[in-house]
Amino acid sequence: MIGRPRLAVVAAGVMLLATGCTVTAPVPDPGSVQTCGDLIAAAPAVVAGQPQRATDQPESAVAWGDPAVLLACGVADPPGFGPTSECYEVDGIGWYAEPVDGAYRFTTLDRTPRIQVTVPSAYEPQAAVLTDLSEAISTTIPQQRPCV
Repeated sequence: MIGRPRLAVVAAGVMLLATGCTVTAPVPDPGSVQTCGDLIAAAPAVVAGQPQRATDQPESAVAWGDPAVLLACGVADPPGFGPTSECYEVDGIGWYAEPVDGAYRFTTLDRTPRIQVTVPSAYEPQAAVLTDLSEAISTTIPQQRPCV
């Protein structure tokens, strides 16, 4: 009988650790779930030399490493984006870049659904991570408008 409480404590600890390993991602736009699923399936196993890890939105997001590089698909327009915002092209994909809490957040401007990649400052230069993701993005979500 003494073993059962210990087992419960160990099980609770394992659940807490498992939850702590999952990266929180934005909830996708419902209309983009199929397209986002195709992108997630095509995502590379390694980005910036880091292995994939779980997210709480596995149908629309994937992460790598710790601190996590997070790719989320089906996101809304970024808060700072406007008609005069700059678009940076990396491997034929147009990105809007903005600093956020010790990271850079890159959001596609030339594709729908929008893709957002958050890269912590531990991965310098942060824009280099985008090259690891270019093939998966280009082959699953076609460009709809040029980056201008």
